[in-house]
Amino acid sequence: MARSPWETRTTGARKLFASLREAQELVETWLCEYNNLRPHSSLGYKTPSEFAKVWRDENRAEDFARAASTLRPMASANLQRQTERAEILSL
Repeated sequence: MARSPWETRTTGARKLFASLREAQELVETWLCEYNNLRPHSSLGYKTPSEFAKVWRDENRAEDFARAASTLRPMASANLQRQTERAEILSL
């Protein structure tokens, strides 16, 4: 497998593309292979997509708790402003 989409598989020589579209398609294909098919030793020999899924699953509860604690003060402040507006309008 080539190290990057613009290097040929055999020599590593740079490749010129016939069009921007050809370059975009080749890079898109390479990224798909790199993220979904190629295991990475730094990720415990998982693909980046597999690693991301495991990480999300393991951290989901912690993330939800953190997000909820962040949203509570904002919701309280919004409720306070709405209450103040309602009081002003009722005067």
